[in-house]
Amino acid sequence: LTEVAGVMADASRRLRRHGGDPRRDGLEPLTDAGDLLMGLAHQMEQSEPMDTDLSQRVASLCGDYGIEVADTLCLRDADGRLTVDILAAPGGAPGPRWQRQMERLCGRSFAPPIVAGWGHRRRITLTEPPRYRVESGVCCLCCEGERLCGDAAQVCPLGDRVLVLLSDGMGCGGQAAVDSAMAAGIAVRLWTAGFSPDAVLQTVNAALQVKSREESLSTLDVAVVDTHTGRLDSYKAGAATTFLRSQGRVSRLDRSGLPVGILPQARFEHTRDTLAVGDILLMVSDGALSGGAAAVEECLHAHPEEESLQTLCDGIVTAARAAEGPHSDDITVMALRLMKMER
Repeated sequence: LTEVAGVMADASRRLRRHGGDPRRDGLEPLTDAGDLLMGLAHQMEQSEPMDTDLSQRVASLCGDYGIEVADTLCLRDADGRLTVDILAAPGGAPGPRWQRQMERLCGRSFAPPIVAGWGHRRRITLTEPPRYRVESGVCCLCCEGERLCGDAAQVCPLGDRVLVLLSDGMGCGGQAAVDSAMAAGIAVRLWTAGFSPDAVLQTVNAALQVKSREESLSTLDVAVVDTHTGRLDSYKAGAATTFLRSQGRVSRLDRSGLPVGILPQARFEHTRDTLAVGDILLMVSDGALSGGAAAVEECLHAHPEEESLQTLCDGIVTAARAAEGPHSDDITVMALRLMKMER
């Protein structure tokens, strides 16, 4: 991957040296693809090596239970969490006694095994159970007189993490809807595939710049929650203020920055926090702040713990539309709350 990325970058440099323009001459997508490959190669280099000794013991234990094993992989991620992958002959899911022995062997608790079968093989995957789950609510309201919303919102599970993304296209109507949907769609697909945040952002930025001759701008507001630790990673590119209610207090996560689609290079503003059970994170588009940030803070602070997040989102959107002046805007509110996983 690193060598291929180098070839792509070298082609772009040679073109510039001879007076060419990568974008005009059609090489900009090649340069962006090279950057993506370089980012993925770097991530692979940072991966933890597999535990070969444990893999052999896992294969031996499976043999004791009559499971014909073709290969095993025991891998610990950067946070020390263990994943066990077993490629075996066809059959159903192993029983609870086998899982108890696996937990004793690995010194970990596991969620029920995930079994996927194809052809003459089945894949048995054991992962550590998450401590938390994420509850969410979303409410979107189009600008008055428009049929399409210029905001795009998505909530996606990523294994032991949850990705929450909000994109606000420039203006209102169809053009803004296309820009935000394109930015959100590309970002979610690349994030799900395992690319780094910077690689995702640069690809979205390049896509918006080359999609048409007209200016295409969109914000990106991303929150990634780890369901094992409660860790929150927030990434903003020109996005509106995010609000966090923790232990009864409301604070603002506000970072300056430019939307994507303006400059050749885009940059995320990244912050990291740790959520506790019951904490509520509120992400909004600019339209939700028509009545001021203080009004949103008040709604969030007054929200009863027993009520759903959908009620919170609906209430903030209704209040924002009522406070709007003659120039209305699309309004989107997304809320997520960290909850303890029930066993």
